[in-house]
Parts: sequence; C-alpha cells; structure tokens
Amino acid sequence: MNIFEQQRDILFEACKKVATDQKCPKWIADILRDSVMKAKNLKDESFPSFSDQETPQADQQLEIGSVVVIENNNTSCTAKLLNEAIPVDNIRLFDVQVIENSKNHTKGQIFFNIPETMMRLK
Repeated sequence: MNIFEQQRDILFEACKKVATDQKCPKWIADILRDSVMKAKNLKDESFPSFSDQETPQADQQLEIGSVVVIENNNTSCTAKLLNEAIPVDNIRLFDVQVIENSKNHTKGQIFFNIPETMMRLK
C-alpha cells in the first residue's frame, strides 16, 4: 500500500467517525455522506492514466552562446548569453547582449548578472 492510499484511508476513517458521532451536526453528516456517495460512484476510466498525459520535457540547460528571451516587468527582449557569473543561492547568473531591438533595449546593449529564472530558450 503506497503513502497516498494510507493517507486516504486515515482521512476516510476520520470522516466516518465524525459523521457517525451523535454529537455531529446533521449538516456536517449530510455533506460527508454526499461526498462518500460521489467517491463511490467514480469510475476508474474518469481519471487519465499517466501514459495518456504528456511526458514532461527535460529542462534545457542554458549555455554560453545560447539565444534566450528575457522577460521582466511585462517586457521582453532577445539576447545572447556571453558569460556565466558566480551563482547566488543556486541561481545561475549570466552576462547577456541584446541581439534584437525591443521597447526598452537597443541592439548591442550588454547587461550583467541576469538570473536564469528570467530567461527561456528561444
């Protein structure tokens, strides 16, 4: 029995004890009874299997020379990674050069210590 099934069983038993207790208000017992009936009526095919779902893509690592889109304050620009700086709190920092003009940035501008959390590969 996996941990999910153990947790489910513990919660089910707790709800059962509350619903069958004479001190339990009727409205709470009604809600719990309705929920139990819904749970019993669920069919296995109503839940997608893991094989039906998309397999998650592995994160692509940023590398020097990669072209990225930097997003900050609802603006974005396209840049090329020039150098990797010293990481801070396990977040990689990069020096980047803008390669396409945008609203706030002109081609050729260089920015230092941009965190990888603000970038995605183009």
